[in-house]
Amino acid sequence: MYSYHKDNRDFLIYFIFYAAFLHTYMAILPSKGKFYRIIYKADVNISFIMAKKKNQKKRDVLSKKRAVETLRFQTHWGLKQLGHAEGSMLHQRVNTEIDLIAELELAQDLLTLKLFIDDVKKNLATTPTPEKGDLVKSPTAIALGIASVGDIEAMETPLIWKDMVDQKLLSIYYPGENRNDIVDWAKVNGYNTSTYLGRPILKLSKLFVMIERTRE
Repeated sequence: MYSYHKDNRDFLIYFIFYAAFLHTYMAILPSKGKFYRIIYKADVNISFIMAKKKNQKKRDVLSKKRAVETLRFQTHWGLKQLGHAEGSMLHQRVNTEIDLIAELELAQDLLTLKLFIDDVKKNLATTPTPEKGDLVKSPTAIALGIASVGDIEAMETPLIWKDMVDQKLLSIYYPGENRNDIVDWAKVNGYNTSTYLGRPILKLSKLFVMIERTRE
């Protein structure tokens, strides 16, 4: 009798422990699955972010390369329009300057500035004042039509682009009676403008271009 009850009691205890173990194990399985899914998802997200950053870096490199190529093409084309044959000393000179501009990552800034000046010329029939501003020292800027001088070959002191990057500010000049109209037009046509010391500036990626007023 005693043995019968003892066996039943032991079996009951064993059954209770087994049931508890089985319940716990079944409860853990989904949690472990969820945990592994979280780890997998995190790993996939990290891989995606790393791949996205790598692709973005490649796109940035290609974008900078295309900007330099476009700048070089437009500069040499501009020199030809000014009457300077390909292969001349002036073409070699702008090649050297463009290499420096590319090294300082200013190619896109110059292309944006050229677009601005071309847009102003097209829409407001106004061009920068000749022989005025920092860019009259750059044969590349002159070939692009960003600045103008009487004789490009007579230029002696070149523009120090490193100084422009360090001070982040260069100047262009427009006729005084047109300057405010130009600034107002730029504000409503997608150009990034602001003011510095009360004077209007065009904000590029690395440079600020102060739009000065030519006074008679």
